[in-house]
Amino acid sequence: MENKQDFVIENGVLQKYNGPGGDVTIPAGVTEIGQSAFYGCTGLTSVTIPAGVTEIGQSAFYGCTGLTSVTIPAGVTEIGQSAFYGCTGLTSVTIPESVTEISGYAFYGCTGLTSVTIPESVTEIGNKAFEGCTGLTSVTIPAGVKEIGESAFEDCTGLTSVTIPEGVKEIRDLAFYGCTGLTSVTIPKGITTIHKSVFEDSCPAIIAPHIPVAGFDAADKPGACCGFAKLYLDGAALDEEIKAGYLKYIKGQKKRLYPTAIKHEELLRLMLAEKMLARKDIDPLLEECDRQNNIAAKAAVLDYAGKSLKPVDPEKEMEREFAAMERSAKNLEEFQATGVMKVGEAKKLFRYQKREEGGLAITGYKGADTAVVIPRAIGKNQVTEIGWYAFKGCRSLTSVTIPESVTEIGYGAFSDCTCLTRVTIPAGVTKIWDNTFKDCTGLTSVTIPESVTEIGYNVFTNCRRLVIHAPAGSYAEQYAKKNSVKFEML
Repeated sequence: MENKQDFVIENGVLQKYNGPGGDVTIPAGVTEIGQSAFYGCTGLTSVTIPAGVTEIGQSAFYGCTGLTSVTIPAGVTEIGQSAFYGCTGLTSVTIPESVTEISGYAFYGCTGLTSVTIPESVTEIGNKAFEGCTGLTSVTIPAGVKEIGESAFEDCTGLTSVTIPEGVKEIRDLAFYGCTGLTSVTIPKGITTIHKSVFEDSCPAIIAPHIPVAGFDAADKPGACCGFAKLYLDGAALDEEIKAGYLKYIKGQKKRLYPTAIKHEELLRLMLAEKMLARKDIDPLLEECDRQNNIAAKAAVLDYAGKSLKPVDPEKEMEREFAAMERSAKNLEEFQATGVMKVGEAKKLFRYQKREEGGLAITGYKGADTAVVIPRAIGKNQVTEIGWYAFKGCRSLTSVTIPESVTEIGYGAFSDCTCLTRVTIPAGVTKIWDNTFKDCTGLTSVTIPESVTEIGYNVFTNCRRLVIHAPAGSYAEQYAKKNSVKFEML
């Protein structure tokens, strides 16, 4: 039996629970579970919510890691922001038909959640609503949903299938970023534009015959090409202009598409069927086959090389290799002296794009070096930004040199770089965005300049050995003290 003194209730709103946890029954008469009512109650294992409750407030059960299941009563219309944030023990949740909106961060980081059925009444899935739910294997999105929010299912690595209904009109940035288990997604006809990096670092085959390749962000183009290849090889009816655009793009960007082609058989089959590969493409493709341990793809490439290509002239091939080595050595020497990288060399190592306000943003890293020096300029354009998730998951990266030209480091830019040990933030940076160094478990030192006046959420989560180096009296020193991070004065 609950002790009434455990509950602070005002005008029907449960403001605070002060009890020890366990199996808790919220008293009858409560109509709203207020903001942070059970915040951080790790001893809570189950909760019974009375039928009269119509609202679950912001952060109501935030960090209740012992909570395993919850049934939300039929009168609730909205699940508030961060309502069940970080409830890692939560394995099941029942959402009633009365709910129309699942707010941002509602189930963020609920790693134990394996499946969720979203009722037909829901019209919006908020930003980061299910981000980091790594145990989630399937999700059914109802026909009434019009919008899937930014990063709504980001890093749901166990998610293998998702059905997007015809009613969805917008899928926002990074909605399925990092869902590495996804193999194929069909985009309904009502969606004509795909936002930034919706499927980046997931790379499922994106079935969207009505969207031209130019309609996808650079990070999602490989997945779109896989979806196109599947339809093309199956003999599907395709718009001639859209078809020509895809074939031109695949042929022109084939080197960039090697890893995707080895992962997705249909794209490799298209390249072979259309005879897009020259002799110089064979060795890099075979290396990629070995890297992914794809024996079947390697056999297909070797068969193509034997039947469709002329034999190599060993002497001319050796001359070409020596010339390439000389050019590479000269370019490296120039880069080390000036910090300026030639466009051709940069394209081998980085993904980047021009910013509307000028300068370049590094959006991805394609190399395999453990120590990376980011150029201050590529060609004639200065590098001014490290984009969202640019180096995410580069687990072999041990050090990175960021040039003084950089003024912005984006959301999650170096997250999950587990071997990264030391970083110096350049003086022009004023804000370190959310999740920038999240899960960089090897990080021991970050030097932060006085120019930084804002540090976002979860920037150093799981960086347990970190020491922040910064000037005395700086914002970084205040941040370190507030968040119990070791601090050393510069």
